[in-house]
Amino acid sequence: MGMVVYAIGVAIGAPILTNLISNLSRKNQLIFTLILFTLGNLLAAISTSFNMLILARVISGLAHGVFFTIGSIIASEVSASEKRSQAIAIMFSGLTVALVIGVPLGTFLGKTFSWSFSFYLVTILGTITTILSYILTPKTLAKAVKGSISDQFSVLKEWRLMKSYLLTIIGYGGSFVLLTYLAEVLKNVSGFKSNTISVLLLIYGVAVAIGNIYGGKISDKMGAMNSLKLLFFIQVIAFGTFYFTAKSSILAVINVFILGLLDFPPLQINVVEVANEVAPKAIDSATGLNIAAFNLGIAGASTIGGIVISTIGVSHTSWIAAAILSIAFFISAYEVAKNKKANELCCKI
Repeated sequence: MGMVVYAIGVAIGAPILTNLISNLSRKNQLIFTLILFTLGNLLAAISTSFNMLILARVISGLAHGVFFTIGSIIASEVSASEKRSQAIAIMFSGLTVALVIGVPLGTFLGKTFSWSFSFYLVTILGTITTILSYILTPKTLAKAVKGSISDQFSVLKEWRLMKSYLLTIIGYGGSFVLLTYLAEVLKNVSGFKSNTISVLLLIYGVAVAIGNIYGGKISDKMGAMNSLKLLFFIQVIAFGTFYFTAKSSILAVINVFILGLLDFPPLQINVVEVANEVAPKAIDSATGLNIAAFNLGIAGASTIGGIVISTIGVSHTSWIAAAILSIAFFISAYEVAKNKKANELCCKI
């Protein structure tokens, strides 16, 4: 429920907030959204009712969507053109690491101390991040392209962007059928102890960082959709294989590292490329809605994973994830083939 509300806050509020702060510099936009995110988590920490908590999550989700939108744009602006995908990839590596490590950590802290403790901790981290961003973000960044609110929501009329969002929901979300419950698989199937699982999740995080660096280079060379096709193909194999390797402690460790290596974000790069072509006045909103798609995919995948666990068992989350990712692979393969055919026709003309 909380993740769905959070995603709704991103999807509905991001275009509106993007328009309201469009006159600010990129740096001030970033600082504003970080302050809003921090205040949202503080409100959640001191909530005295369920409605107050829901409001706090909507505020945090609203800031989250705009933050990743602006952050990815800043990352691309401060990087050389041939390294933009790498810059965005490195930034987004934090999202997956936070989800895989932060969710079980937050649950542990909530059970050990109180449910509000995690929100207080995020508030402190948000304050530190805001200060560091103010100090380290360049002041000479270009301002956003000003567009009306109707321009911001016009992206919903663009079929190519809607297909990109669908691919994000299925492709990114599909992996979280397993990743949301990775710690449970390692405990109940692989037989690892809690302390060892913490180390394995750290190894996963290191692999994500490595995968984002080199995966970003692949995206820069191959283009977003071609790299997506390759990514989904390998992910289908890696996630499907984990159903078998999870039963062996050694093979499970190797497979977990491989899963981390395969996490890089050409999905966001793909949306930026499409938005530049079909909605140049609403690039911020277009990329912001993709953040909502990320969250919707995660929320949906977590729900599916929960159903799988309660019906056929936690070990089956791996091949279910592979099955969903295979849909993303076929979509990306179709798009690659269609683009190739269009380019061939264009050359003939």
